[in-house]
Amino acid sequence: MPANTLPPGLTFNTTNGQIFGTPTQAGVFNFFPTVTDSSIPPQTVTSPASKPVTITVIGASTLKAVTPTLPTASVATAYSANLVASGGVPPYTWSITSGQLPSGLRFDAASGAIAGVPILVTSSSFTVQVTDSIGSTPASQNLLITVGTGTINTNTLLNGSYSFVFNGFDADGNATAAGNFSANGSGVISSGQFDSNRVSGEFSASTLTGTYAIGNDGRGTMQLIGVNAKGAMLTTNYLLAEQSSGDFQLEENDTIGTPQTHGAGIMRLNSSSSLGPTNFNGNYAFEFLGRDINAAPEVIAGVVHTNGNGVFGPGTIDINDAGTYSPAVTLSGNFQFSGSNNKGLAVFTYQLPTSAQVTAEYTYYMVSPSDLFLVAIDTTDSTHPRLAGEMLLQQTSVVFDSTALDGISVATGSGLNGSNADIYAGLLTGDGNTGAAFVFDENNGGTVTTAQNGSGTFTADPNTNGRIQFSGVGAEPMGQKIAVAYLTGQNQGFTIGSNPEVSYGRLDAQTSVAPFTPASLKGGYTLGAPSTEDSLALNVIGQINSPGLGSLTGTIDEVDNDGTAHTQQNLVANYGITPTGRGTMSTNSPFGIPANIIYYIVSPSSFRAISGDNGGTTHPFIMYFDH
Repeated sequence: MPANTLPPGLTFNTTNGQIFGTPTQAGVFNFFPTVTDSSIPPQTVTSPASKPVTITVIGASTLKAVTPTLPTASVATAYSANLVASGGVPPYTWSITSGQLPSGLRFDAASGAIAGVPILVTSSSFTVQVTDSIGSTPASQNLLITVGTGTINTNTLLNGSYSFVFNGFDADGNATAAGNFSANGSGVISSGQFDSNRVSGEFSASTLTGTYAIGNDGRGTMQLIGVNAKGAMLTTNYLLAEQSSGDFQLEENDTIGTPQTHGAGIMRLNSSSSLGPTNFNGNYAFEFLGRDINAAPEVIAGVVHTNGNGVFGPGTIDINDAGTYSPAVTLSGNFQFSGSNNKGLAVFTYQLPTSAQVTAEYTYYMVSPSDLFLVAIDTTDSTHPRLAGEMLLQQTSVVFDSTALDGISVATGSGLNGSNADIYAGLLTGDGNTGAAFVFDENNGGTVTTAQNGSGTFTADPNTNGRIQFSGVGAEPMGQKIAVAYLTGQNQGFTIGSNPEVSYGRLDAQTSVAPFTPASLKGGYTLGAPSTEDSLALNVIGQINSPGLGSLTGTIDEVDNDGTAHTQQNLVANYGITPTGRGTMSTNSPFGIPANIIYYIVSPSSFRAISGDNGGTTHPFIMYFDH
C-alpha cells in the first residue's frame, strides 16, 4: 500500500487487512492495496490504477454542549442526570471549568454522568466543557442544579461504616480518641469500637453505641456511648457537618458531666467493613500530635513501609517534643489486626539520641487501604506521649525525589507560643531541584504579620521515601516553622517544625491555575477547623455557599473552650482575591469567626484560611474549607 494514502488517524493491519482508527481529517482518500498469498511462489495482485480503493471522510459538525435543563434534586435522595454533547467526533471528555456540583454529587469525565446523594438545600451553577477525540474547539455550557428539601428522612445522609479520630482538651489536659461504628441511616449507631486517652487514664477496647440526627443542610448532632471491659461508661457529644465526599467534620461540645471536653476531628466513610493485613501494604506518611507527660506539645511525623504481613520497616520519623527536635530517627515495628471492624494494633520501635529504646503502642482504625486513624494507648509517661493522628498511603505514581516538590503548595501550620497559638498560611514554591520560597501570613497570638517572605533550599532524603528537609535564610520559616515535609504525593504532605513552638501542618498542592478571580471561589464548602495545640482555641464547623461574585453566606456552629456551643449562626462575608490565589475576607463575626480572614485557594473545591484580626483573639486557629 503506498504511503500517506489512508485518511489521517486510520491504521492498516497487514495481516488481516483490517483498517481501523478514528479519522482526524475530512476528504477523499484513494489507495491501491496489494495482496500476496502463501503459495510457492507467492502470487501478488495490486489494485489497478483505474480502480483505487476510496475512503471518503465526511467532516464532523461543530462540537456543541447541548445538555437540556437538568432535573431538580432533593436532599438525601439519589440523583442522576447526564451531560449531552453533539457534533465533533466521540468519545467525548467532560470537565467543570467554573463552579461546582451541589455537595454530594459527582460526575464521570468520560460518560458525563452526574450521580450521588445531595447533602444540603442549595442552588449550584457551574460551567461544563466538552472536548472530543480529534481536538475540535472545546464547547462550554452553563448549567444549574437546584436541590430542594425532599421527603426522605435526612438521617440517611449518615449511613454505613465510619472511622474517626479526635484531638481536644478536657479540664485536666489534652484528650485523644479514635474509633469506628456502623450507622443505620435512621439515627442509630451500633457495632462500634472506641479508644480514648486522657490525663485521667486510658479508656481502651470499648464497645460503642449511640444516636444521631442530620438536618437538610448536612449539619447534625451525634452522641456516642462507650463502655469498657470493666463496665465504665464514657458519653461524648458532637456537632457534625458533612462534606461532599461523605466525610464529616466534627467538634465535641460537652459542658456537663465528667469530663467536660471540647475539640475537633474528622469522620470518614469506610471503603469496606472487612479490611485485613494485606490491605495495609506500602509506604505510608503520617503525623501524630498531642502532649507529653509534662503537658508540653509534641509532634511526630514520618514515613514507614508496611509489608502487608505484619511488619513495619524501614521507617524514619522526626520528633519535636517541647522544642527539642530529633530529626531522621530510625523506625521499625509490627502490626496486627483484631479480626473485626478494620481495627488493629500498631507497635512502633525507635530510639532517640542518648535515650533508651522506646516501644509505643497505637490502636489504628482503617478507613481504606490508603487512610488510617491512630491513637496512642500506652499510659502516658516520659517516653510515651498522648498522641493521635492520621496515616496516608504515598501515591505510587509519584517519584519521591526532588521533583516531587515542583510547583506551588498551600502551606498551613500551627504551633504554641507559650499559651497562645502561632499559626500561618501561605504559598510554598519548589523548583523541582533544590530551591524553595515561601510567602506567608502569620497570626502569632493575635499579632498579624502579612506578606512575609522566606527563601531557602530543600533536599530530598535519598534514604527515606518522601522526606524533604528545608533550610533557609534567617530563623524562620524555612528550616524552623517548616523543617521537614513528609510527602504523600506531588507537592502535598505533612510538615513538622524544629522550632520551640512545635509547629506542624500540611502542604496542599495548588491545582488551580492563576490568575485567580472571585469566580475561583464558587459553590458549596464545608468548614472545619483542624486540631490545635492551643487548649483555649475555639472550634468551628459549618456550611458555606458562594455564587462566585465576591460574597458568600453560610451557617456556623461554634464550641467555646469550656464546651459551650453556639449553633445555627448566620455567616455573611465579602471577599477579594489576588491573581496568586491569596485573598482577604470581611465577615459579620458570628461566634468563632474572625471579622477579617486571610485565605489561600488550593483548588476550585478547597481553600485554607487564618484570622486576619490584628489585636484579636490570642488563640487563633486554621480554617479548612472543602467541598
